[in-house]
Amino acid sequence: AEGALCLRSLAHGAHLEVEGEAVRARWDDEGAWQQLVLRFADGGGEAGVGGEEDGGGSARRQLCYGDVVSLTAHTNHYLGVRGGEVVASGRRQGEFGPLAPSAAESWSVEPADGRGQPGERVVSGGRVALRCVDGGGFLGGRRGEAADSPLACAESAAVWEIRAGERAAPLRVGFVATLTRAAASRVRWHGLGPHESYPDRMAGARVGVWDGSVAAQTHRYCRPQENGNKMGTRWMALSDAAGSAGLLVVSRRGAPLPMQCHHFALDDFDVRPGSAVPEVRHGGSLQEAPWTTLCIDGAHAGVGGIDSWGSQPLPQHRLSLEQPVEWAFALRPFSPEEEVALPDLVRALA
Repeated sequence: AEGALCLRSLAHGAHLEVEGEAVRARWDDEGAWQQLVLRFADGGGEAGVGGEEDGGGSARRQLCYGDVVSLTAHTNHYLGVRGGEVVASGRRQGEFGPLAPSAAESWSVEPADGRGQPGERVVSGGRVALRCVDGGGFLGGRRGEAADSPLACAESAAVWEIRAGERAAPLRVGFVATLTRAAASRVRWHGLGPHESYPDRMAGARVGVWDGSVAAQTHRYCRPQENGNKMGTRWMALSDAAGSAGLLVVSRRGAPLPMQCHHFALDDFDVRPGSAVPEVRHGGSLQEAPWTTLCIDGAHAGVGGIDSWGSQPLPQHRLSLEQPVEWAFALRPFSPEEEVALPDLVRALA
């Protein structure tokens, strides 16, 4: 999960926040609108302060005075300068992966208020000035007297206090297994179908018992991405092509679960950890693997897509770091003799 940072204006006693394209400093809060992700302009990944760690436990590259970074808002747009005003208008995500920030969307992190030297580490609570690479102006204060005035790009440097913000919540919490492809090439399931479904993409699906090949469960979007999920799954049976033997997955405690299966690794559908570009850039370039990936999730976020790749899912379709996740399921292999009795096995395991 991506980490985030917050910038607090010492002059205004308020945090920088983004609403649509508008960049302002109105409130002394650290909510979702105030979260920013800093990434190095040289492609070095995310910037951290004070020795933070990312969601996977590996340290992000330390931010130092003199580094050039981009600032990405919660809207997934870069903060840049337009007509002397700071705006969040440059899309970070393109059709085939992240777009590089322009010079007007790149900022040099400089010492402020007599603190820090070029090359020194920036720690949480440190004070910085942010100078736009294109034109040399600084991320300044409000353009007007009103508290809701937009922020300006000014000749004089404003002082910002940088702090570690909230961690981004995961997109899914669950269990992943890899099975031999020959023994898991057919899938039957009782749940929403026949097509994929997500918390914010399931109005057109209906509950039933569905049957098909695992290969047919992957939707090859033009740009590979999350796909093939099945909400509300009571049970799923993966088997050989004849359906005579395989693995039965049964959700327990009366709580249907999101499940999915593919002849691909999940990383094939997105950016691999530590990478700046997708591993596979076009759906037609995906190469099936000699195995089957099975996912049994306890919680799954929506996919968003409200304005193509720009926005996050709606708040009610996101997961929370404070949200406890509990799920239970049973795994049981079945033989050719037991295949005809799958309903009885499901009832015994549920």
